[in-house]
Amino acid sequence: MATMYFAKVSVNKDIYQVYDDSSKLDEILLRLMEKEWQDKHVAETIHNKQTKENDEQIYKFINVDKINDKNFIIGRLIVIFKDDIALYDATKDDLDSLSQSQLSRAVPFYFDFKTEIVAFVPTQKFGRQKFINYFEELINLIYGEQMFRVFAKNNIGDLRAQIKVLDKISEVNITLIPPNSNGCEYDELFAKNAMELKETNGTKFHQIISAPYSQEGLNIKAGLFQRVINGVAKGYGNLKIFGKDSNGEPKNVNSDTAAPYKKYIKDSSRNSLIEVAEYGRAGVSGIVSSEIRQRLDEK
Repeated sequence: MATMYFAKVSVNKDIYQVYDDSSKLDEILLRLMEKEWQDKHVAETIHNKQTKENDEQIYKFINVDKINDKNFIIGRLIVIFKDDIALYDATKDDLDSLSQSQLSRAVPFYFDFKTEIVAFVPTQKFGRQKFINYFEELINLIYGEQMFRVFAKNNIGDLRAQIKVLDKISEVNITLIPPNSNGCEYDELFAKNAMELKETNGTKFHQIISAPYSQEGLNIKAGLFQRVINGVAKGYGNLKIFGKDSNGEPKNVNSDTAAPYKKYIKDSSRNSLIEVAEYGRAGVSGIVSSEIRQRLDEK
């Protein structure tokens, strides 16, 4: 089985304009969709430990298909690289040379513009966080300015279960961005500080909360932390929690890796963009339904 993961694509730079005029969100997303996705690339220099030389890796989109009437894009994000490998030929019982300069790894994706959620199927060598990082970098490059932030969607039940294992919490590192949806969700996430934070024009908020001298540690059940956990699960940032388990052993919880929202698919399906789109659509629908149920439960 292969694993499909999900991430939230949020308008960040002009988020307050979106709050003032909701049509601005559609305008920004339409502009992104209409851009030429395969014309841009990101180059990364990697030091090769074997050759002691620097190699260049190229990240770009290929096989992009825009389904405008249904508001989604499918395609692949690939990395092009060099490596010292060869193919085994069973008929010769020998090795055949392989071009070393145009090797690639690909991650298929489905990007739903209605929900601003991207579904993707990473590989062992092209992992989940690397995809998120380069997807964000590429769409900002394609758009022409640093408009978007991309964070993993998390399974809130699994995230809470991971946190519950901690017997004592000494520090919590929080990174949040304004929600992509509307001002109401912004107010829910930032509560009493919402108005003051809006006045700063800030689009990314980082906070470290610690209790180095407390015997009990931080109270993770506090309203502030619960709002943060909810927001992070929806893809509006991340958090890192440092503490100890019931045995007194150090244990950390990183939302980027601890509890990703995921869906299992057939291995063969990752090679078909149509099947990736079908699985992605079902996964996005499940996420939306889950978040609606959560909001109703909280009322």
